[in-house]
Amino acid sequence: MKIYVLFIGLLVSNMCRGQVQILLLGNTKQLCFSDTSKQFISRDKLPPILHEYLAIMVFSSAHSRLSPNEIDQIIKFVSDGGALYIGSENWPLQAEGNALTERIYSKSVWAVSETTKKEISNIGIFRDIENFPPGSTPVVFPLDFQLHVEVWYNDEPLILSGKLGIGKILIDGGYSRFYCNSLGEFEKEVLAVVLDFFDGH
Repeated sequence: MKIYVLFIGLLVSNMCRGQVQILLLGNTKQLCFSDTSKQFISRDKLPPILHEYLAIMVFSSAHSRLSPNEIDQIIKFVSDGGALYIGSENWPLQAEGNALTERIYSKSVWAVSETTKKEISNIGIFRDIENFPPGSTPVVFPLDFQLHVEVWYNDEPLILSGKLGIGKILIDGGYSRFYCNSLGEFEKEVLAVVLDFFDGH
């Protein structure tokens, strides 16, 4: 019996280790992620060891818990080949995102200008998604020569991608599309594309 329990324990442990791990930080309580090939691990603080993760997904909250040293660790993680998702929403859910983008690009998000029309132009990695969901209270990011616009919202960048060292970054101004109460067919397609981006597809 003891051998059987030990065998099952080792099997489960190896299965968990075999899964690709993605670290979730920030405002994660309302998120609904599922992918049989990925293990999403939500943490209140940045773990001391990051190399075991494929990607870090930061969902900005009202008050950043990232210290300058932890931002340095994240930048090194990306520069060494990791992937970083920086998600923001309308104020005040911008703290961690702005801390990271101000450090990397000296820029931060701003609120979407008031307008009655909502024109979405999804190009690049999201081009195959019909009815692209912008999120409930999206923000936009300034143009930057180091970044490629993947989704436009009323002629302003909603999602951008870029490289840092040998790693990559995805900046998203509408992460509320991943909230449990928003997650539909098109939102799941967006998440699938984000995960493919992490994997290098």
